Amino acid sequence: MPPGITTENYTDKWNRARVRRIASSDDTVNGEINDVVTVVNSAGIEAPLGSAADPQYVTAGRVKGFTVAPPVTAGAYAAGEVVGGKLTFTAVMGALFSGVIQSIRVNAKTVQSTGLKLYLFRDDPTSSTFTNNEAPVIHANDFAKLIGVFTLGAPDSGMGVHTIWELQNIGRAVAAVTSNLYGVLICTGTPTLGSVSDISVTVNTLTDAG
Repeated sequence: MPPGITTENYTDKWNRARVRRIASSDDTVNGEINDVVTVVNSAGIEAPLGSAADPQYVTAGRVKGFTVAPPVTAGAYAAGEVVGGKLTFTAVMGALFSGVIQSIRVNAKTVQSTGLKLYLFRDDPTSSTFTNNEAPVIHANDFAKLIGVFTLGAPDSGMGVHTIWELQNIGRAVAAVTSNLYGVLICTGTPTLGSVSDISVTVNTLTDAG
């Protein structure tokens, strides 16, 4: 390969499109060409091939998860109201701020029958108002920050006095602004929660690195 910089497209182990940049230079001592290969991840950040920041180097990715247990109302909610206010899932996108949302889980300490939806944002929706036990009010400034809405599975109370909602195998690729994601949990029914600590929400990710 002659000296210079070349690029090539490739697909990583998770079937995501990547770009390699190969910088070649003459080795004046040994009369050879030295190739320095870097890769560009989904956040647009270059990393040396084979380093910990190289998304292909991390064979199975790095699994991260964060659980938020927001204060909620010990009482009734109307359908379409926010449960727990704005949620912050700290550092779930890793050092490169990119990866894949793998699963979501919500737990309640009481038996519930409502459906739930979790709206996730790639950046803090600072212009919007998401107040616990009230209808959400999203501002136009935050539309582009929305990753999507994730409708959780049917509530299950098969283990006794509790409820769990899950959504598995999501596989949504995300390039966030920081290592955090933000969420708003909405009830589609009319639950009555038993205490101010009734609910916890967990988001699990597979990050590019870090």
